[in-house]
Amino acid sequence: MNEERLTIAETIDLLSSLRARGAPHRFDEAKQSIIFTGQQGTTSELRFPLVFPKILSGDITDILSQIDSLTLSYAIILIQAGAAALGQYETKELKNHRVIKKYMVRKKQGKAQIKHLASKGKSRLGSRIRLQNSVRFFEEINDILTEWDITSTSETILLSLPKNLKNLLFTSRTPTPFDKKDQRIRKIPVDVKVPSYKELLHINWIAGRALLRRVPQAPSA
Repeated sequence: MNEERLTIAETIDLLSSLRARGAPHRFDEAKQSIIFTGQQGTTSELRFPLVFPKILSGDITDILSQIDSLTLSYAIILIQAGAAALGQYETKELKNHRVIKKYMVRKKQGKAQIKHLASKGKSRLGSRIRLQNSVRFFEEINDILTEWDITSTSETILLSLPKNLKNLLFTSRTPTPFDKKDQRIRKIPVDVKVPSYKELLHINWIAGRALLRRVPQAPSA
């Protein structure tokens, strides 16, 4: 299977071409993609850029109209145990960014010990420090997101967050400025390295491009 990343301009050109020649296609709402038949009879899938809000209509004219009306204002939130990178983009330009690092990981085991700290691990100094830092970590994230007012400015919220940390974000004493079921949330479906400014820019590059997959034809018998 061949894959290619397309810029938003290239994505618009491809959709316009499909509309002009009336190419057979179907819309996959779950994958946010269009599966279409190429000029040589090949099958291809176009997955829309992650920075797009969720598209609900499979009509290409409607999709192009929605793209045309976008401001491309969004937030990127990358969170792992002890490291977070946050970015606020307005009209696709990075307006605010912040990297947060906290001591939350036991060095020997290399993973967060949050549940352990909340019960059996409080007696040791290192455990108490990790527990305090874990609490502050999520409070600081939510403070920043609230200060940026992302719920008023972002069409899309791109989120990379392990399942075991999700509850800690949304039950922090400092409330998360959006609901965990907010329809603007889109999970980032790629492997994210340790959050940093460099990784934030890398994920933004991926999120701003469509993914075109061409399915090779099976050889004829």
